[in-house]
Amino acid sequence: MNFRLAPKGLVLPLLLMCQPLFANELATLTQRVAPDFARQTSVKIQNKGDNLEQLSAQYVASQLADGSWPDIDYSVVFTDETPIRAHLDRIVTLASSSYLYNDVNAAQAAVSAIYYWYSAERVSKNWWWNEIGKQLRLGPAALMLGEQLPTSLIASIASDMPLAPYKTGANRTDLSKGVIFGGLLNNDPMQVKNGLAGIEETIVVTEDEGVQSDFSFQQHGPQLYIGGYGEVFFGAAAYWAYQVRDLQWRFSADKIDVLVNYFLEGVRWANSHGTLDYNTRGRGISRPASLDRTGLLNQADYIAALAPSRASEAHQFKSHLEGMSSGLAGYRQFWRSDYATKVGNNHFIGIKMNSNRIEPTEAGNGENLLGNWLGFGSTFIMQRGEEYHNLFPVWDWSLIPGVTSPQFATKPADWGRIEMHTSFVGGVSDGTYGVSVMDMDAYDTQAKKAWFSFKDEMVALGAGIQSIRPEYVNTTINQTRLNGPVTVDGQVYQKGSRQLVGTSWVHHDGVGYVFPDFWYGRMENDNKQGSWRAINAGQSEQAVSEDVFMLRIGHSWQPTKASYQYIVVPEKTATDTQAYASNIPVRVLINTHTLQAVTHSTLKVTGIIFHQAGALTLDSGRTITVDKPSVVLVNESTLLPIVTLSTPGVGTQVNVSLTHQGQDQMTTVVTPSEVRWKGKSVVVDFSAPVLPPQKETVLTQSDAFVRDGMYASQSFGSNSYLVVKNDGVGYARKSIVKFDLTGLNINESSTALLRLHVRGVNTDKTRTVSVSRLVSSSWQESNLTWNTLPTVDLSGPSFSVEPNQVNSWVEVDVSSLIKTGPISLLLENNGPLSGKSDVSFSSRESGNAPELIITP
Repeated sequence: MNFRLAPKGLVLPLLLMCQPLFANELATLTQRVAPDFARQTSVKIQNKGDNLEQLSAQYVASQLADGSWPDIDYSVVFTDETPIRAHLDRIVTLASSSYLYNDVNAAQAAVSAIYYWYSAERVSKNWWWNEIGKQLRLGPAALMLGEQLPTSLIASIASDMPLAPYKTGANRTDLSKGVIFGGLLNNDPMQVKNGLAGIEETIVVTEDEGVQSDFSFQQHGPQLYIGGYGEVFFGAAAYWAYQVRDLQWRFSADKIDVLVNYFLEGVRWANSHGTLDYNTRGRGISRPASLDRTGLLNQADYIAALAPSRASEAHQFKSHLEGMSSGLAGYRQFWRSDYATKVGNNHFIGIKMNSNRIEPTEAGNGENLLGNWLGFGSTFIMQRGEEYHNLFPVWDWSLIPGVTSPQFATKPADWGRIEMHTSFVGGVSDGTYGVSVMDMDAYDTQAKKAWFSFKDEMVALGAGIQSIRPEYVNTTINQTRLNGPVTVDGQVYQKGSRQLVGTSWVHHDGVGYVFPDFWYGRMENDNKQGSWRAINAGQSEQAVSEDVFMLRIGHSWQPTKASYQYIVVPEKTATDTQAYASNIPVRVLINTHTLQAVTHSTLKVTGIIFHQAGALTLDSGRTITVDKPSVVLVNESTLLPIVTLSTPGVGTQVNVSLTHQGQDQMTTVVTPSEVRWKGKSVVVDFSAPVLPPQKETVLTQSDAFVRDGMYASQSFGSNSYLVVKNDGVGYARKSIVKFDLTGLNINESSTALLRLHVRGVNTDKTRTVSVSRLVSSSWQESNLTWNTLPTVDLSGPSFSVEPNQVNSWVEVDVSSLIKTGPISLLLENNGPLSGKSDVSFSSRESGNAPELIITP
């Protein structure tokens, strides 16, 4: 609602005239939200196998005269969240029972419990409980109790509510709810407005935490979180947008558009019958979950009401939540979050990757204690949405579905951390078909992993698999709940663990796994045991037992050039799978560390991953050529072929040609370089001209410094700085930067400018740094030391660094040192020994990564 500034003498009369309107709308909003809080509590309790009325009666009966409960240890409130959660949740339960069933005893018990809460200062060492957790419980409880709550307690609860939101992301959304509750309790429309504004302002497309341009969601840095934090954000935003849709605080049209698109183009595509892909849940995968769909069902109604033009899509999704088909058939590449999903009428496959831009799944607060491999190609296959439900205590976390890894599991970084050294991670999609790629380089293990999605199947390829770790290396195909018989090449297998050699196909629970090439591995369909405590320090240590189906491909110990290929065919019986395996419509054209391609003969669609510039001849006789690393989709089912292309990790120019029967079509594709669109698919327009080459900016792939003497076997690859120093034994340092120039059109006329951000210079005089190229780039940041430093291959230029250049960039021409492929450049001071010979540069961890400016 827009207000025009009134003459000074009319302000008070106008405010007085508006007061009834404000009061009526405050009452309307309270009347809308209070019953929702009560119903949500009832459903939550029901999902845990309890009954609201009965549980409320138990709390009334066991409550002490002072409003406390004897089974809650209030003495540890500061250090343990358990008593806080227990006491406040009981207040909400009692208030809900009072509201829904007009239960006077429950209301009195809730009031007594609130009096007890405020009878002493109850502060937690965890800020969240002090500033968010208690507000999210006491606010709704007060609104449900209404006039049954004494004025003094209303004032106490209202004073706990923030007056304005702060923090970012989902935390800001939660704080905004507290502001709204305070406004409703204080009868203050401006406080309500502040709270709603706090929620509304989070509804933006951003490159920071929040909704991304591909309608994924990120939190705790560049980390996929459609589940968890994304659920918190959208649950609040959609709920309050709906509740004030016709009130003075209604959200603007552009905010509604973001919510609608996030739900229908994001959440909907990461979902199987109401179960969000576990790849999107972050560390929440280690918590017991519910299959309750009530929240999503309500949200579908909210979206339908907020955007009538898209109501049919929201209603279709609601039908899917209730057990019907998805109404979708296609492949969605979320380029901002290294994530992709294949959705059919009755199947879902989600693939989570990571790169030097995106973090894999985090740990934190004692959660996700074994999930280091989540996000390294982790793949969840669902048809009902319950295939993995609460299975994770018994999982073998060293064998996560879809991942190629040494067989170990450990805790990932708390709150997330970039782990991958490579940028060629992402994919291409035309909406119906798609290809995803992950150039994996982490944990001393490398692999070129690829997924090709067609209508009825997903083809998975791996090439160039190598590892120097001591553990056995596997590619895990699936590890899911055992549900029904397991059939291998027509034979039904009983429970047990067994080796498989050269098997053509395996079928389990409506999904076929087909193997076009020879392979060996292991299958298990057996009972497994574990505990929630093993993966989440805050959960029960009680033993959990489940029957599990696991299928994996073995690559042996320390493989050097291993590969794999398999096809996932959902919505199939064992008989269907056998028929498919005898007449496979897809064919692997090539699977190497430089080129991977799969074609579908019936659909006439081919997916290609050019890890470097190259060409491929298709079954039709056409040859497609690119001069940069690219992911390409060629659809030849139409009169004129449709080519879709992406360049994961970079925005660049790609010269593309399509040759057939002596005729060439050539053009230059410009892929997006803007951060929010980088990695997005582009349709190739062969009517566009070929453009002159442009400069390429290549960021360092890895960087580190090494030190001699007693530090000669220690690595320094995780620091935010690089040091060069020529000093006595134990004090000398050299720095190394690695760039991957694979796919760039480099020849004798190409030029390269090395740019380094100066962090510090010893202030007494100028420093001279020389640049050389090393013979090898096989080193990792975690294992490069003075003792393992490769030898110099070719010496290059020197440059001087002045003290006044601190916090600026220096540039040096290194054209003589560049070549196609990975190169490592050594930075050293070859001058006289001196304790003041040091200069430091920013590393890639600092955000000012070293870079090469290449002119092809």
